[in-house]
Amino acid sequence: MRGKINSSLTVLHHLEYLDLSGNNLGGVGVSIPRFLGSLQSLVYLNLSFMNFDGKMPSQLGNISRLQYLSLSCYGYGNISRLRTDDISWLSHLPLLRLLDMSFVDLNGTADWVQVINTLPNLRTLILSGCELAL
Repeated sequence: MRGKINSSLTVLHHLEYLDLSGNNLGGVGVSIPRFLGSLQSLVYLNLSFMNFDGKMPSQLGNISRLQYLSLSCYGYGNISRLRTDDISWLSHLPLLRLLDMSFVDLNGTADWVQVINTLPNLRTLILSGCELAL
């Protein structure tokens, strides 16, 4: 698919599984839509390989039932990428079992270890190419 994610998805109140990975719904200056944070029933969200750019929305922390979250942004060979300097919103996802933020620029995130430690059910953590510092 090409284009953008339509906000009409928010009418799907019982949607539990959303995988849009590999679709070109991003581009330079196109970030992950904030309205995705209103999809309260999601347990699975995969937005990887979508060519998003810009800051990651903290509204994703509103999806408290989420168990699987993939936001990896490699694969298109361009320099556009997701970034954030605050991942504290992750602490609102206590059921999270898998988190993949590969190649999301986390360079400005000083407290990432402490935030990850607040996720009691996390079993898989993938942070390849995130420019992290300990």
